[in-house]
Amino acid sequence: MSDRSLSLPIVVPWLRVNEGELIIMPRTRTPSFITEIPLQASGTQEHTLEVRFRLAQQAYNACLGEALRRLDLMRERKAYQAARKLPQGAARTTVFRDVRNAFGFFPYSLHAWATRYVSHTLLGDHLDVNTIQTIATRAFRAVEQYCVGVRPFSTS
Repeated sequence: MSDRSLSLPIVVPWLRVNEGELIIMPRTRTPSFITEIPLQASGTQEHTLEVRFRLAQQAYNACLGEALRRLDLMRERKAYQAARKLPQGAARTTVFRDVRNAFGFFPYSLHAWATRYVSHTLLGDHLDVNTIQTIATRAFRAVEQYCVGVRPFSTS
């Protein structure tokens, strides 16, 4: 056994996406906590985890890049620019939905892209399809928050 240990945080999700809409889950009134438990791993297991974490980061960056590319293409569309000038209402929502569908700017479209392109590379040899789709969902949520102004992105 290695005397080095990895600490993995246990995270409780509080954001949900329902039909493309971000929903912030209400905080529970029950007492809760987050704890870090040291993971005792052998050298081989530790190496395997490090490789998978690096590859998961590369998969996330690939999905993030694809989602940002689709967002940029979507924003260049004249229909999108015209919809931004419309008053809030059903007509504006319909135009935005049509533009999003035209560019595949929704989570399951990014899942399909990630499954097709990411899983058929070296990344796919170390990460299963469910993990790749979960990574694609996280990348999409980050870009969606950036799109509506909730989350800023830095390029540094």
